[in-house]
Amino acid sequence: MRHFSILIIAASLAASNAHADYLRWSAAPEDDPFARDRRMIMNYMDSQDSGLFIICEEQSDRITIRLALPLAADDYRLPTYDFLEQVQIDDFNSHIQYADDVTLANGNIGLDADIEGESARYLLDDLVEAQRSFYIKVTDITETIRLPVTGSTAAANAMLNFCMTEASIPEPVPELTEEDRKKKTIDWEEYKREQDRQLEEARPLTVPPTDKQSAIAHIANARAIAHICKSEELDPTTLSSISARWKIDMNIDGPDFNPLLTATDDRIASHKTNREEATCHTGNYLYGPEGRAIPNLIRRLQ
Repeated sequence: MRHFSILIIAASLAASNAHADYLRWSAAPEDDPFARDRRMIMNYMDSQDSGLFIICEEQSDRITIRLALPLAADDYRLPTYDFLEQVQIDDFNSHIQYADDVTLANGNIGLDADIEGESARYLLDDLVEAQRSFYIKVTDITETIRLPVTGSTAAANAMLNFCMTEASIPEPVPELTEEDRKKKTIDWEEYKREQDRQLEEARPLTVPPTDKQSAIAHIANARAIAHICKSEELDPTTLSSISARWKIDMNIDGPDFNPLLTATDDRIASHKTNREEATCHTGNYLYGPEGRAIPNLIRRLQ
């Protein structure tokens, strides 16, 4: 029985001392007689079981970013709710998209996120210009993983020529119209009523946890809010402190893992009935720097 979390394992991707031949970016067409369209795969492997792949079909204007984890799919249950994959090269813009879990040919877990059109071209352009690092993070699954960019320029250029068409070239930004320049107004009365409804629903969660069950409810609520608010995430230090205090075992094979997932799914469904702004405000009220329930459980995405 394994007694470690996915976060710890996945973080080892960037620190692996695998064969040196693997530790560079490369790209090559894939020969598959059963595939309908030709594919090209760009990859960075740090071991035989882990690495990162960028996959595309010829002239599709679409790429799939696949993070291969050294975890057997039969041994682990991932969250049932959608999780976000965040990618950034050097100091260029971040790319955030939903990811799906897949079972790879070797039986391990892979996490796939698709990027299309201009966004896909921007990411490959960033890899052509990359000087330092490729960063990737999957919410609730991995901490930030940093990969070198050795070989990325040639590999990304090959992907651009194979995967992308002129349709993905960004169009010039149109000039603002008079309507665009008009100051936008918010119905603050409706906003306040919606916020009041949400806080009333969450009233049992407005006080600090008093036992293990209420602590699990708070963690699930905070995870749901961080999932909906794209710019928020759980603070690992505060989360570890709460888990230790109430003896909550969040390891993937631990007794509290499934109840926490179920509670998180329920809270996500509840929060989605409200506007995102109201949910994020509630998160700050309950779990922000001066949170009424658990201060500093939620922080700005880093």
